[in-house]
Amino acid sequence: MHRSEFLGVMRRAIDARVLVQILVLDPSSDAARQRTSDMGGRHDARAAILDVLLAFHDWSETLSVSTAHTFELKVFSALPPARLYLAGNKAICSFFGDSDNRDGSNVRHYETSVLGGLGFYVNAAFDQLWDSPETITLDEHWRLGLIVDWPAAAPADFEADRRSAYVMDGGALFLSDQQLLHDLAQIGAGNTGGRAEVPVRLPRRVVGFDWDGHRPLSLAAFDRGRDPRAVGVTTAMDSKYGAEGPVRRSLLEIQPDTSV
Repeated sequence: MHRSEFLGVMRRAIDARVLVQILVLDPSSDAARQRTSDMGGRHDARAAILDVLLAFHDWSETLSVSTAHTFELKVFSALPPARLYLAGNKAICSFFGDSDNRDGSNVRHYETSVLGGLGFYVNAAFDQLWDSPETITLDEHWRLGLIVDWPAAAPADFEADRRSAYVMDGGALFLSDQQLLHDLAQIGAGNTGGRAEVPVRLPRRVVGFDWDGHRPLSLAAFDRGRDPRAVGVTTAMDSKYGAEGPVRRSLLEIQPDTSV
């Protein structure tokens, strides 16, 4: 009910050409796990955030071309230094400490006005997170851009620049891309064992992926029938993109070079 009302208010604002900017916590971040801790483990913050992002994505697809530019959503990964709630004409503000293990349920709250100094401070914190290089757009959350370094013998129509569905699970990075898996299989057809790995490059660090941003990366098919991580990966995909239905997802894994 509240989601429908909220989206209805947003629709009216966007139809009136009012710019709407929303920050949502990255569900793969340490901060999302902290949110679950803040709630005493009674609710899974990661699952709730994934559901919200899926709803925002589906809703944004209904916007017309003329109004879509007035809706902006970004996904951030750092806990903000402060947060602000509106309650009638009062603004309830709370501040976090510097510790990564801070518990938001135990911090002191202050009553103020949205036009007071604390209100301006929270707005400044929003702008800082919004402009952070680690904050990504909703489209970047939905699809990961990557560059595949196909071997010279690869067919000419193999695209190097790809955008694929992706999730992180247990510090590893997985893709769902049927065409990419098909192309990779063609490369592996001439290799012993029929398995291929190709170098790939990522334009940015990915929150939740255990990679230092420098080690070389390789792309390979993921065996969801034998790999013990398969249940976790498919569950993560279903949580982010919805149930796969009768057609099973084609999965791949991007792995850092451990020899470097």
